[in-house]
Amino acid sequence: EEFWNQDDLNAAKETVSQDYTSADGPFWISTPDAGAIHPGRYSQAGLETLREEMKSYRETYSDLRFKIERMFSEKNLVITTWRAKGIVKDEFFTARGGGEFPVELDSEGMSLSRIADGKILENRLYWPRQSR
Repeated sequence: EEFWNQDDLNAAKETVSQDYTSADGPFWISTPDAGAIHPGRYSQAGLETLREEMKSYRETYSDLRFKIERMFSEKNLVITTWRAKGIVKDEFFTARGGGEFPVELDSEGMSLSRIADGKILENRLYWPRQSR
């Protein structure tokens, strides 16, 4: 929560492996050598990947906040359920009277994290990004 809500990269250093990868990354992160040779892959790893992911989310949603609801662990896997709230920056709802209102994000999600040597090595997000 410290990293995702307060953008505190130092907090992430304690819990994220230098070899960290994210399955969500290919959809959000593009790097010069991610190109056509390996579609859907990106070359960054570790905190750089996490920082770029967060940057992408913050560019899409203002006032983005995550709240951890539950965490479960089994061997080297941690399942986290959480809620995300924020405002979608470039989508608006137009009311019948013609007024526009920002679209609010209020969505539940789940992360499946693989742990190695006490740090997060891999993360997969399962997040139906629903707005209201």
